[in-house]
Amino acid sequence: MAPFNEKRKWLRVEKKIKIDAIVVDPGKEGALFKLDPLWTKDVGGNGLGLITKARLAVGVSIDLKFQLPGQDKLIEAKGRVVWSKLEDGSDDVYRIGVAFQEINDKDRLVIMKFVESEAKKVIESKKQP
Repeated sequence: MAPFNEKRKWLRVEKKIKIDAIVVDPGKEGALFKLDPLWTKDVGGNGLGLITKARLAVGVSIDLKFQLPGQDKLIEAKGRVVWSKLEDGSDDVYRIGVAFQEINDKDRLVIMKFVESEAKKVIESKKQP
């Protein structure tokens, strides 16, 4: 996978970040459970690509908390699973796409600036001989 995908409306970069997440399970009368461990595969202004051992259905709601590298601020957002598939070559690890449903505008801007900065680093590293 390229460091960012230009076909997307929102720029994303590959970055591994620890995420705290609580899932609302609609199949169990709104029961809550924590996903652990949970890491990002990629980060963008509109959502996250996540790696997890939990199989989550499209439409499931997730409360997310995380800190971007080099940032002190804890970002909190509500997201929804928009796709889910087995990670290539695995039978128990899933990649899931989570779109932000509720996020503070300032937090989204922090994420977008982080993504832009990381993308510039990748571009600059490719210019080096």
